[in-house]
Amino acid sequence: MIRMHDVLAGREKNYLLPFFWQHGAKEPVLRTLMAKIDASCVKEVCVESRPHPDFCGPRWFHDLDIILDEAGMRGMRVWVLDDKQFPTGFAGGLIETKYPQHRRRMLDYFVIDACGPDAHASFLPGSLLRDDDELVAVVASRRLDGGKDWRRAKLDLSGDLIDLTGRVNRGRLYWPVPDGLWSLVVVYTTYRCKNARSLHLLNPISPAAVDVLIEGSYEPHYRRYSHLFGTTFAGFFSDEPTFTNTDSVEALIGRRDMQLPWSQELHAALTDRFGFELRRYLPCLWFAAGVHSQEMRFAYMDRLTALYSEHFNQRLANWCHAHGVEYIGHVIEDLNQHARLGSGVGHYFRALSGQDMAGVDIVMHQIHPGYDQITSRWHGGNKTLDGEFFHYALIKLASSLGHIDPRKQGRTLCENYGAYGWMEGLRLMKWLTDHCLVRGVNHFTPHAFTDSAFPEWDSPPHFYAQGNNPQYRFLGRLFRYTNRLCHLFSDGKPMATALVLYHAEAEWWGDAMLIQEPMRELMQRQIDLDVAPCDSFLTEVQAVNGQIRLNGESYRCLIIPKAEALPGSFLDSVRRLRAAGVPIFFVDGYPAMTSEGSLVGSPETLGELVALADLAARVIAGGYPDIRIKPVCRRLRAYHYQRGNADYYLFFNEEPRESLAFTAQLPAADHLAVYDAMENRLLAIRQDGNRVTLNLDPYQSIVLVDSPDSLPICADYPDTAALAGIEITGPWDISLATCAEYPAFKPWKSSARAGDINAEDEKPDFSGTVRYEGCFSLEQMTGKLYLKLRSVYETAEVWINGQYAGWQLSTPYLFDLAGLACVGKNRLVIEVTNTLAKQVADYSSAIVKQEPGGMLENPLLLLGQSTDSPTFGPA
Repeated sequence: MIRMHDVLAGREKNYLLPFFWQHGAKEPVLRTLMAKIDASCVKEVCVESRPHPDFCGPRWFHDLDIILDEAGMRGMRVWVLDDKQFPTGFAGGLIETKYPQHRRRMLDYFVIDACGPDAHASFLPGSLLRDDDELVAVVASRRLDGGKDWRRAKLDLSGDLIDLTGRVNRGRLYWPVPDGLWSLVVVYTTYRCKNARSLHLLNPISPAAVDVLIEGSYEPHYRRYSHLFGTTFAGFFSDEPTFTNTDSVEALIGRRDMQLPWSQELHAALTDRFGFELRRYLPCLWFAAGVHSQEMRFAYMDRLTALYSEHFNQRLANWCHAHGVEYIGHVIEDLNQHARLGSGVGHYFRALSGQDMAGVDIVMHQIHPGYDQITSRWHGGNKTLDGEFFHYALIKLASSLGHIDPRKQGRTLCENYGAYGWMEGLRLMKWLTDHCLVRGVNHFTPHAFTDSAFPEWDSPPHFYAQGNNPQYRFLGRLFRYTNRLCHLFSDGKPMATALVLYHAEAEWWGDAMLIQEPMRELMQRQIDLDVAPCDSFLTEVQAVNGQIRLNGESYRCLIIPKAEALPGSFLDSVRRLRAAGVPIFFVDGYPAMTSEGSLVGSPETLGELVALADLAARVIAGGYPDIRIKPVCRRLRAYHYQRGNADYYLFFNEEPRESLAFTAQLPAADHLAVYDAMENRLLAIRQDGNRVTLNLDPYQSIVLVDSPDSLPICADYPDTAALAGIEITGPWDISLATCAEYPAFKPWKSSARAGDINAEDEKPDFSGTVRYEGCFSLEQMTGKLYLKLRSVYETAEVWINGQYAGWQLSTPYLFDLAGLACVGKNRLVIEVTNTLAKQVADYSSAIVKQEPGGMLENPLLLLGQSTDSPTFGPA
């Protein structure tokens, strides 16, 4: 219970490092904003270099000197984004200006068709190359004619592939073409990347190229701030490095015609695998040749992602650790790219292997209440979003890495809130925060503070907005809430009971079920899980007492999504686990092949086959979950975390509109209490043994604490089920104040009704705070008395008889009036603050439905049975 007592005493650590965008502002602006960040209950900041005009130049270091000076005086720490622009890989401009030989190199091909027989044929493969292109191989293959349907014509790579590379002399090739139609595949490497974004990016699978990033960004900071490294200067943040070999999000090898990342190191690694046969098999990267192509593609992706991990991620991490700082960041996971090329880096777990925290980001409405099982349009590229991936897999990928990789020390970082637009207020921010917390995130990079003038159109919302954000005065309350819960959910043990196999290796080979499908089935029944790649099963996974043990975590069953093929070494591990009594479930099918091209014998001996639709029921029937929920609540999320002798349970209703009433059966419950992280207090709650009954409003979360120790309870958890609800009908005197005017309100309407302040015929452009003043009378009052606000947008504060009754950022908008209300007339004041979207109609907000503003419905008085019905009147 030490953590709980730390939090109650206000001694929680800092887990927030918001982006602080740099545009080259003057010193007073930078110092003011550092003060505003500090005042928001934040003790770290990540300096966003992308908009700055002079990264690693004199102006940059002048501004960073100021930020570090302020941080030192305030006991804060500073992280630095590690490049001049997005994505990481420009090396501060050195690739373009000094080291063009270290820019991205791609593997590509041409095809020359030839009719035979022709004993005197010759070809000019060298004339197809340009500039610094280098010939790698020329391979001949008989071509299959599709008849009249030219779209079915293809290379017959299932037949003999003839390596003609050795016949090429000074760009010419002499080869007697046999009878029939043939194609010569000319494979070469080039700097001429078809995706223009790659033009001045370093080659991430070349150690010499990655050293240019160190030279251009990391070392200049060390030379200037070595005395601060490891103290005020916390480390570096890599932002979404990618292969960028294509701009397609469907960059699956062999299933899209695209250039492929290449380096001397990759060539050597594949030569080790295939020997002299490598040149002959290279066309299989693009053309179908049955098992030969699948073996080649798997080997290519396997070596490529291993080299990325070693030469980019691990190399930068090693430099940071040698200089006393940490290395963090994230890659692009969107639209299943975490296991693919293009904007991805092929393998999420390998891509972040060297970093000190697992990393992920949520931007541009990728995650949104109610969008979990639908496709939606994404303004980040006018593409269709897969709601299942973002809501069921994205965050769990990161928290799983945080749990299973000892280097991460249980830490998972999420960049949150970015580019949702000004429509995103603190209510949605809290929903997104809870969405991450209940999935295991315990560090956040809130997006963002900026030094630019208001309005800044790039990726709002911006928290302070130079004094124009009306919700800024509440921001510290959300951030304090987040820090408190991150403190409770750190340095302990998450109690996930199922382990799901990561699908990257399966997808490189052929058809594979995406991990979000079984994850959805499990999470909708509150079966907590982690995800692990095949790599983890080589040396790290053990079987102990019929369970899987991985980095100190224990899992009661292993779930393997359907795959055509899986690595033979992984399947050997599965057999060992099965023999040791670990329950293993294959979802919708067994693998037929190993990734090395061998048939899988007796696959039914590997584990139990279960249909996707039956997966959750089978896991529950086996007794593997540790939390049981009745009735079924598919949008309820649950998280169980242990630290010391305390258990913490987080329940979150992700429903956008519906309340959820349920009973939770916990594995054990000695002395349950509710932790109110907003008010930082413990509340007593009724329990029936190890069962507790809860009712959560939409967007509402609750934290239960179970400990054998005595808990400092300060009040009862509000149980309003038996209370009568009576509408306070008004009328209301309504006044308005913009952010700049607050708290000086201007009268707007007298004796008015509640309603949408931003309605078309009201004040559609108003952003700020709406004050409602009214009164009610009580003849007597001897029971409980609460005020419940309904349909308010968004943050709310309440005063009764001039005394402060509290604040709420989100549901439930419930205020305890005991000790504040009195017999007779009571004066009620309600203030509701909306978002800046009404004043600043920005692009990022335009992609989603806009919320109304103010108090749309009259509030309710929730009365005990011994309290007489009230009467109402104007203020």
